[in-house]
Amino acid sequence: MRNHENRSRPGEIPVVVPVSKRYDPDMAVRGGVTKVVVGPDRRVQSSFAVLGGTHTNCAGGETPWDTWITCEEIFNYGASGNAPGMGSPHGYSFEVPADATRAVTAVPIVDAGRFSHEAAVWLRGVLYETEDRGDAAFYRFLPERRPREHGDLATQGGTLQALVVDGRPNFDANLANPGDTFDVSWVTIEEPNPLTDTVRAEAQSKGAAIFDRTEGAWTTSGSVFFDCTSGGEAQLGQLWQFTPRDDGGRLKLIYESTSAGVLENPDNVVVVPATGDVFLQEDGPGVQYVRGVNQAGGIYDFAKSLLSDSEFCGGCFGGDPRTFYLNQQGGRLAAATATTPAETPTTQPLADRGLTYLIWGPFAANNGGPRSTTRSSSAKGPRSRPA
Repeated sequence: MRNHENRSRPGEIPVVVPVSKRYDPDMAVRGGVTKVVVGPDRRVQSSFAVLGGTHTNCAGGETPWDTWITCEEIFNYGASGNAPGMGSPHGYSFEVPADATRAVTAVPIVDAGRFSHEAAVWLRGVLYETEDRGDAAFYRFLPERRPREHGDLATQGGTLQALVVDGRPNFDANLANPGDTFDVSWVTIEEPNPLTDTVRAEAQSKGAAIFDRTEGAWTTSGSVFFDCTSGGEAQLGQLWQFTPRDDGGRLKLIYESTSAGVLENPDNVVVVPATGDVFLQEDGPGVQYVRGVNQAGGIYDFAKSLLSDSEFCGGCFGGDPRTFYLNQQGGRLAAATATTPAETPTTQPLADRGLTYLIWGPFAANNGGPRSTTRSSSAKGPRSRPA
């Protein structure tokens, strides 16, 4: 499943689905999700739209019942309206079944909150959610009943809560040091679906911790890993680990960047199945990297952008844990010489296109080990090709 972070700008390549399946009837809202089917030979078999009429689809997460949750990174109405009544409300998460063969009806998961979403991941009966803002909270959604299939999250209701560091109301996550561990609890959001952007304010009025742009998230071994793109003293990025417990949970700062040459503004994250390492996909100025953080807290370079300086995003592993899928966002806009979006693939410069790569292993256990300075990735590393 591939998100399209279109922001309703003129010239964007739209995600086109039947009008009856769209969430927002305003055709200027161009975001959505496409599905790419890849065969065992790692060649693309098909690609088609499965969700449309959504706005600024950023990150998301997979579920145990074989669906993809895609998140809107915006809070507004319609293509450009910022006030109630100016269009359809945006700022929700949506669910897409992995086995979809055509577009599905877009239904928002309203009770999971309306705010500037980034990622959503499922762990032990709970949906954890991040928020791309400089004064973000970290959320969890507790469904009324355990979901079994596509559509349950949107129809069965639930409770939205925000994380609080025990004994430290409105804890500033930028002040933490790597290795710091905190006991946490949760406060309930009474109005998860507001007319104005107040979910975060309500959470912090009840003592919720404040993070600097919580973005990517992924789960493994009973924990949620998430990063803060501008987190830390140098505002270059942090990697956090949350482990749920019966008393609320424990939060630990795994890594914080102090040098742009080592890590600069991580965005999406994914855990490597073969190693447990966390791949951080950068969204900074200039050359972009995928950096790996191993289980010892060491960081290394895995991939470096050569074709484009646009952000890396959407990294994930498919049914074959040796195949890593990775996107570069591109310029989003159709080429100036194209008269229709369909002409864009052959007329748009490669550096401006959205790209999807397949990178395959096997993946080494440490793939470089701990370090504190930049280093080129190994010449013996996995192979790749644009899809």
